Amino acid sequence: MEDAKNTDLSGIFLFFHLGQSYFHSMHEWLSMVLILPFVLHLWKNWRAFTNYFRRTPMAIALLVSVAASLYYVLPVSQPTGGRTGGPP
Repeated sequence: MEDAKNTDLSGIFLFFHLGQSYFHSMHEWLSMVLILPFVLHLWKNWRAFTNYFRRTPMAIALLVSVAASLYYVLPVSQPTGGRTGGPP
């Protein structure tokens, strides 16, 4: 549980561009460490997890999430008049 708290804290600091040289490496490594518990949790609860996708609220939540993500994806996927590279 301590790893999750550290990852959350480092993510907040990275979001606000505070102490990036300190938190970037820690955030990456703790995220990698948390992949195993995530996979084990998903494996153990697979039946319950798949049941969520059979219900209407999950379908609505997925559609809203995809629609909201298009707000961020579409502008960076369009050509910018010859500019290449650089930040999105």
